[in-house]
Amino acid sequence: MEIQMYINNIAVHKITKTANQQSPIIDFAESELDLANEDIVDFGESLAKTYFDKKSRFYTVFKIEEDIEPIFKQHFDQYIHNNSFYSYSRQVTQILSDKMNEEPLSRGGYVVVMNYTSTNNNQYLFIALLNNKENFSVNDSLEVVKNLALNIEKMAMASVLNITRYSEGQDNYITFLKGLREIPDYFISFIGANKDRRRDIHDVTQSWVSAIEDFFEDRDVSPELVEQRTNSLLTQVKNLNRNEDLITAEIIANVVYPDDPSEFIKYIYDEDVSYELPSEMERMDTQVLNQLNIINYVDKSREFNLKFKRKDIGTLVNLQNNSIIITDDEIVENIRREIENE
Repeated sequence: MEIQMYINNIAVHKITKTANQQSPIIDFAESELDLANEDIVDFGESLAKTYFDKKSRFYTVFKIEEDIEPIFKQHFDQYIHNNSFYSYSRQVTQILSDKMNEEPLSRGGYVVVMNYTSTNNNQYLFIALLNNKENFSVNDSLEVVKNLALNIEKMAMASVLNITRYSEGQDNYITFLKGLREIPDYFISFIGANKDRRRDIHDVTQSWVSAIEDFFEDRDVSPELVEQRTNSLLTQVKNLNRNEDLITAEIIANVVYPDDPSEFIKYIYDEDVSYELPSEMERMDTQVLNQLNIINYVDKSREFNLKFKRKDIGTLVNLQNNSIIITDDEIVENIRREIENE
């Protein structure tokens, strides 16, 4: 799915720091970038699309301990209420610089702060620390130009805050990019996010089940192939659980859609979906995952075949004592119609 968006604001500031250097130097831009410049709009769109394209993400919330709010959250709340973007972008850069000063091995770069609205009508705040490479660049006046480049494709220190979800009191409003390399602790700490947050294994597995089912339905995968791949996935997850190995999105993708695993990854991490799937898990709930399995009873001597999804037990099909009852009126009516037509 092509990500569409409307860029509201972008600002780029520079932090100069080498490893083991104390007191990073900040070079603030004089103003936010001019969105009348098409290069700047392209720059912002490229950042957001790269973040959400084929990338695993870690979902979390602000970490509040003993009623003490992170300084980033305090300024974030003020920004939401007074909408002073440029001032806020400077505050973000200062907070990051202060945090980098505490981390000897941290290195400087260009701090990109961007506000944009996506097709789901949610408003987002994008923050990243980038290095120069190719495609886009920032000149000495902190203006975006297309001669050198900020390393967009390989960005590892990036985060997106869903302002709409946060304002509405919803969960998982902060995401961090994963999959390239481990997110530095100081970058997570600078935003004041809870890096140790873990969702309930049952709920996480249920989200995976929903995503896999939707993907199969959207791709019109045959029932036979769905059955084969879901059985393979369940077997592999059981083995990973038994061996206490990590279960990753890439492992699941290679089983679910071996023809093009990256297509499955792109589907489940599209910006406009709400699966909120972790990129790696220590375990999955195999009982929940078992919902993907298909019950296929065949009695060849009686030429009888009964096939339904395990998750349909209790909804479309009920098992009562010695009886199997179809509870869906539409299915019953269709079977009756088939019998009458013969």
